[in-house]
Amino acid sequence: MMNRDSVQSVELVNQTPTLSDLPSPNIKRWHFQHKAMVVTAVRTGLINLAAACARYSITIEEFLSWKRGAAGFGTLKNMGLQRAL
Repeated sequence: MMNRDSVQSVELVNQTPTLSDLPSPNIKRWHFQHKAMVVTAVRTGLINLAAACARYSITIEEFLSWKRGAAGFGTLKNMGLQRAL
């Protein structure tokens, strides 16, 4: 079941992030909202894919898996996530 913090995290994904919103390059524990924020930053042009992969020491394939995960989670929001509040 989704809690209020989870819903707020999803809502953040729909906003345009700034560099200060991005997770630290030294992050140790990746949560969905961290990955979604990086995907959103690349999608909106804040950073490019190569820079994101270098910053977080990830492969393009790993980034693409984050992107697929974020797209699937967005579908849940469209299906009535607000009912979880």
